[in-house]
Amino acid sequence: MNSHKTMKECRDYIEEHLSEPLTAKFLSEKFGYSFYHFAHMFRAYFGEPPGVYIRIRRLEKAAQAIEQGESITRAGQEAGFETQAGFAKAFQRHFGLSATSYRKLKQGGNQAMEPQVMESKAIRLIGYEYVPTGVDTLDYYKGGAYWSNIDFSHYADYHNHFAHRGEIGVWVNPNEKSGELSYFYGVVSNNNEIVPEGFKELIIPMAKYISFSVKAPDPFSTRELARHVRKTWQYIFTEYLEDKSMVFEEDKLCFEYYRGKTTQVFIPVK
Repeated sequence: MNSHKTMKECRDYIEEHLSEPLTAKFLSEKFGYSFYHFAHMFRAYFGEPPGVYIRIRRLEKAAQAIEQGESITRAGQEAGFETQAGFAKAFQRHFGLSATSYRKLKQGGNQAMEPQVMESKAIRLIGYEYVPTGVDTLDYYKGGAYWSNIDFSHYADYHNHFAHRGEIGVWVNPNEKSGELSYFYGVVSNNNEIVPEGFKELIIPMAKYISFSVKAPDPFSTRELARHVRKTWQYIFTEYLEDKSMVFEEDKLCFEYYRGKTTQVFIPVK
């Protein structure tokens, strides 16, 4: 039996039946494996147990429906959650904010929202690493939205399969000898996805964050968005952190998270 082909068929089946009851035992029987062997093989291919994978895909499906204007209750039901309370709890845990707050972000209500404190699990990115020349120190608000300075035509194309999960820009320092800063820009990825040729992988570790929403420019333009992002960084480090007496976690990574016209800046704090 071709396990790679079977796992692909299993993934496609899950995508088509997310609104229906799905269990690891049911899937193992459907695809002709013992429950024990199926559970081990599924985790090897997708990096997560079947139940976790299914829950994440249901939450992503619900989030997409909410972005497109679906009611929160119906989005949870159509994604296969049996109760609204269970959906609300799972959504808050996975995305770090309630479904109602998420909807406000997607409807352009982010300007009036207060920064939110949240615990974020590790985030895996697949993307590009760019090493600027002449960068000695980093003032975050001056280096914000650095993607606007890069000509991405020299890099491999993004895979559309990843695009709906959002893009993240982050400064990293992988070179211990030179101290040379690098800028990583990539798409959010699940653990099971292979890094395509021409791309690199980056893991943003688990941390406690405050999340700031960036005002979307009207009319929208990437140039104005970059300016708004830099203004947000400047506000965070010159005003907010000082006023709130919050401690910046310097050994963790700050990053910008882009989803369509919604942008957030994440600052690790103690």
